[in-house]
Amino acid sequence: MCSGEKLRQRLCSWFVISNLFKCAMYIADVVTDIMLAVEYFRNGDTNWGGLTLAFALVPQFVMNMTMWYQEGRDRRTFILYLLHIGVALRYLQIVFGVCCGYYNPSEIREDRDFSEGSQEPESRTVHHILPLVHLIGSLLESVPQICLQVYVLVVTGELERGEIETLKYVSISMSLVMAVKTVWDWEMHYLVDSDLLPYIMYGLLFFVWKVVELFSRTVAFSVFSSEYSYWVFVVVGFHWLVMAVTENVLCHYFKSGGGEWVDSFYDIYYDSGKCVKICFNLLTVAPVDVFTWATFASRSLSPIQPLVNGVLTVVGNCVMVLVWYFYKASSAWYDMYALIVVLAGTTTALMLKTLYLCCYALGPYSIV
Repeated sequence: MCSGEKLRQRLCSWFVISNLFKCAMYIADVVTDIMLAVEYFRNGDTNWGGLTLAFALVPQFVMNMTMWYQEGRDRRTFILYLLHIGVALRYLQIVFGVCCGYYNPSEIREDRDFSEGSQEPESRTVHHILPLVHLIGSLLESVPQICLQVYVLVVTGELERGEIETLKYVSISMSLVMAVKTVWDWEMHYLVDSDLLPYIMYGLLFFVWKVVELFSRTVAFSVFSSEYSYWVFVVVGFHWLVMAVTENVLCHYFKSGGGEWVDSFYDIYYDSGKCVKICFNLLTVAPVDVFTWATFASRSLSPIQPLVNGVLTVVGNCVMVLVWYFYKASSAWYDMYALIVVLAGTTTALMLKTLYLCCYALGPYSIV
């Protein structure tokens, strides 16, 4: 009995610490970006400050509204999400609920092995909704923020001179850590098998893949935009459009409506109408695909989406960095390094992606 009580206390402590850490990382990422925007405004760089602030706040609106919708669309809580504090308050509510005994961390942990539709509300929030909104926030905020700040370093000559402010280092590093962490959290919530060793192996493989992929992708966008500021939006828009059409045409719920592709209860929007699912693909899945690949239950068995996205990413990275390298107006000490990072990183990420998806489809963690 004593041993069981100690185990419960340890589980409770780990649950509280891990969720407080996630909340703190989320807040720190937003705060550092806002501090950097304020610094730009103080130095008279209103354009950089406005873009930095926009990339920090607009995705927050999207993720807070997504969470409000998923949490039941309660009118009483709408103002909290509108003020961009709903996600942080939901974290604190769950943590205090566990500390005060309202929620049982053991039951929340056990619910992880069940489909989303069978879970208790707080379990669904911890295992599905919070990872989703952080995925949206990080991929629409952190990665563009990295690209913007590296772009500023290049066009202002700060990178060439090696005069980089500490706050920019912190903002870029925090954004990269958040991007990798949130994609990893989202992917891991699908791996419900209880065996620890395969779970660690899958997680490590995915982590290395995402670090390499996101780093090479952000470098490609950053250096290309430093010479072709407007054309980068064409690249992003084309990638988004192709993936949006691919998702909405090939998504399983527009096929037979049955379990031919995957159990619908594994989908975060399993109980929503067709219009909501289309909007989810347009505003969440396709924008995420522009920067990285993430598994969604609706496409877990289809080889088309990862193939299309992989081709777009590889071709896009290679074309952007080669056009930048051979047609840039002036040379800098980092030119060859950037070229190698993008080409080698893109190739490595493609191999890791192929390995991971093959293991995922054939291994014990297939969610179907």
